Amino acid sequence: MQGSFSPVAPIHSNAMKDMTLHFLPSLNDFNLLFNQITKAHLEHLQLLNKWHTDIRQECDKLMTQMQGGIDATPDNSKYYPAMLENLSHTMEFYDAINGFREAFHMFVEETNEQLSCFSTHWNGHLERLAINYVANYLKKVYEVHTSYIKFKRCWGNGANAFVEADMIAINDTHLFITEAKKSLKEENFYKTLYNRDRLKERMPEYKHLHFQPLFICETVEDSVARKAKESGLWILRYRGFDANYPVNTFEWLGTQGPAKL
Repeated sequence: MQGSFSPVAPIHSNAMKDMTLHFLPSLNDFNLLFNQITKAHLEHLQLLNKWHTDIRQECDKLMTQMQGGIDATPDNSKYYPAMLENLSHTMEFYDAINGFREAFHMFVEETNEQLSCFSTHWNGHLERLAINYVANYLKKVYEVHTSYIKFKRCWGNGANAFVEADMIAINDTHLFITEAKKSLKEENFYKTLYNRDRLKERMPEYKHLHFQPLFICETVEDSVARKAKESGLWILRYRGFDANYPVNTFEWLGTQGPAKL
């Protein structure tokens, strides 16, 4: 139509600007708040668990003392009925402690369920973004021709009779093993290398390929990043939670990822 114009471009530009200036920092604030809530929840559970343990220990001592006193007191003693009554009250208290433990477990389950709803929703979203990013990157840069998301291989029925990865991707020379977690810590680092070795052991059909581990995270300690680089572990970090400049994208730490194989 003559004289018409499209408002799409300026609206899109304003929306992206609003997202960058307001929405992403707000998500960062939400993530920090969620971390604080999770920490407070853990501290509360530890305190309740300590209370229960201390009370249970004192009650165990009291039960032992009461039982020992009754065993050493003749049935015809004038103190015997009173001691039986006290033992009955102690046993009621003991039952109450066990009831508290059951209620405590229910509280933990219900609270964890609520927290996991938030955590799974957000972290699951980030994981999908990260896996898609890596899949496209490896296909474009390293000519990956096959990939499996949520890969798992089982043998036997034991607790350790399986090995899994968030994604594996294959080209003519390499098999890339991708893990995605909120933070890369030292225990995650060693577990990732161990997982690589187990996958290599349990996938003999790909023994001619180089097994390359790749870790996606939001945060990583400097010392762990150095160890990872020395061990050949690639690290991809999500930048959306940068304190000063959150950006809805990913970056390779070091030169491992974008470097030629």
